[in-house]
Amino acid sequence: MKQATDVFNDWAHRGKDEGMERGHGPAVREMLSAAYKRVISDNESFSFADLGCGNGWVVRLASEHEQCGHADGFDGAEHMIEKANAVDSENGYYLAMFPDAKPAM
Repeated sequence: MKQATDVFNDWAHRGKDEGMERGHGPAVREMLSAAYKRVISDNESFSFADLGCGNGWVVRLASEHEQCGHADGFDGAEHMIEKANAVDSENGYYLAMFPDAKPAM
């Protein structure tokens, strides 16, 4: 059986990650909107971390929120992290194998 990181590296090469972004986008936007309403105070900034960020599309989406001060993405698929970094230099993207990753924050 293939490792998940191998599958997602292959997806990055084939552009399948972009299909996930289009297909899951509406549901993720709805979930983020609900989360923002529950956990963010009116004048409070927040940081965002996406574990298993793929090409970083959710990180980019969260970072667009006016109160997001910082957003990072972590993924075990090297090619996904490469794609994320190629399109976004504003947020942080890190290659990390779970559950062993220990980000220094």
